[in-house]
Amino acid sequence: MIGMKTLIVRKPFFYKGHAYIPGETIQCDDQEMIEAWERAGSVRAPDEQPQPKKLKARKASAEAGIPVEGEAEENLVGKVPKTETRKRK
Repeated sequence: MIGMKTLIVRKPFFYKGHAYIPGETIQCDDQEMIEAWERAGSVRAPDEQPQPKKLKARKASAEAGIPVEGEAEENLVGKVPKTETRKRK
């Protein structure tokens, strides 16, 4: 028997009547459960560096339109008109 092992929770889970949340510490001596949590990525050792958060990117694209030579400030051929109802929220 190895004894009690202290771990830091990465993902929320429920164990022995207690809901553990990320950042909380847990002490456990059940080696089977410790191995299962580590395989699932639910816990980490206190000396291990936390994983960086994944950044979510927003989609971006160029406005549709056909380039036209002329004296207008903006090429409007083929573009959807910008109105109040079409603005993103």
